[in-house]
Amino acid sequence: MALNLVHQARVLAEAWKAKRTIVLAKEPDGDRFGTVEPSQDCAAAANVAGLPPLRFLAVGDSMAAACGTSSQQHGLIPQFCSLLADATGRSIAWRTDGRLGATLRRVRYRQLPVVDGQWDCLIICAGSNDIMANRAPDSQWIQELRESLDMARQHAHRVIIFPAGQLYSIPALGPALADDLKRKVFAQAEAVKKVCEPMEDVTYLEWTHGIPFGEMKWFWCSDCFHPSYEGYGVISHFLMDKMTADDIADLSGWCEPDKSDAD
Repeated sequence: MALNLVHQARVLAEAWKAKRTIVLAKEPDGDRFGTVEPSQDCAAAANVAGLPPLRFLAVGDSMAAACGTSSQQHGLIPQFCSLLADATGRSIAWRTDGRLGATLRRVRYRQLPVVDGQWDCLIICAGSNDIMANRAPDSQWIQELRESLDMARQHAHRVIIFPAGQLYSIPALGPALADDLKRKVFAQAEAVKKVCEPMEDVTYLEWTHGIPFGEMKWFWCSDCFHPSYEGYGVISHFLMDKMTADDIADLSGWCEPDKSDAD
């Protein structure tokens, strides 16, 4: 009991210090949209010749806002889409609506309600700031997650969700706080997995462990909190490896039906 109290005191002290000393990287300038093409030697491109670009929209936190880089074009989403373009053989037109500090609640009540039109894929980046705010994946949080996914599914053929990753590897955080965050990250991941499992059109990409952050000093930007351009590249490859062959095939051959033909 005494050890637990001492540990909790350390967690609170390190959290207090982090809140007052870390100067977070701002959202970089640049267009929050673009198009990535498959590489010239992409073998998959021949199988989907003539299909239009896939349209991707990403909403959520600083991971969608490219915080830590010098340009929106260097963020996680365009780098992930570039890899997916090679995997599917399709060009991908991407767009982001990311906000530094966004929580799942912001995604649910402010970002998703203003999504317009239909998309081939909608990516949700949320969960990290909920953990930082000490919000547990309780019944209310899980309900907001379900509602967010259902709203996204109404606007997209496929939904991909990136919840909290390896927050406990952030070098700007103290060891006791990192240990506390690790427990919370795994608890959230388990909750997200259970919600997503019955949804066949939702892809949950888990990245709670496996990325050797601490071994790569160049992984982090100057705030020692957000990934750098190179760091987002590492994450995008890791997440791409989590995509199943069925997920890739689904996007590769998908083309929204022409409603005029149906009429």
